[in-house]
Amino acid sequence: MSTPHETAPGAGAPQTPEPVRRPGSARHLFAMTVLVSELLVVLFATLVAHGLEVADRGLVWGVGGAAMVACAVAAGLLRRGRAGYVLGTAVQVLLIVSGLVVATMYVIGGLFAILWVVSLRVGGRIDTEREERYQAEVAHRAAAGGPTAGPTAGPAGGPTAGPTAGPAGGPTAGPGGGPVDGTSAADR
Repeated sequence: MSTPHETAPGAGAPQTPEPVRRPGSARHLFAMTVLVSELLVVLFATLVAHGLEVADRGLVWGVGGAAMVACAVAAGLLRRGRAGYVLGTAVQVLLIVSGLVVATMYVIGGLFAILWVVSLRVGGRIDTEREERYQAEVAHRAAAGGPTAGPTAGPAGGPTAGPTAGPAGGPTAGPGGGPVDGTSAADR
């Protein structure tokens, strides 16, 4: 009879490393953050427009509600491909145009448009570097005989496309010609 604090037989044996997990998208995360933040700002701007009675209350809530729904739909579509990003870009334009009703929205819309562009550019750059690192890790583990994961694994568990072999059979370059040591193009 063993107690919960005792080690199981073979527990001291070396464990195999976990398979490499494909990294999530920073671009998706950044874009989602901008859209959800915008949804909240549009809600508060709608409340301000309602309180100031800048237009008919039905019009204010109709336009504000439509903008909030557009933000929510764009955020939901981000995982499905380009449609979420295209709709998100359209929301940025509409938010700037809403400055015709509430002048402060020119500034707020402009700031969110800048955040949107930065999130797409920087997020895309981070995703590229993460993918390079992921491919290098998969190639390294395949060369070492460890477990690999992801869609790049071939039928026998090895990568279908990997780095070129170096002089001693070791890899000389990772995917895209970068080194396998984990440095990115920005580090070189």
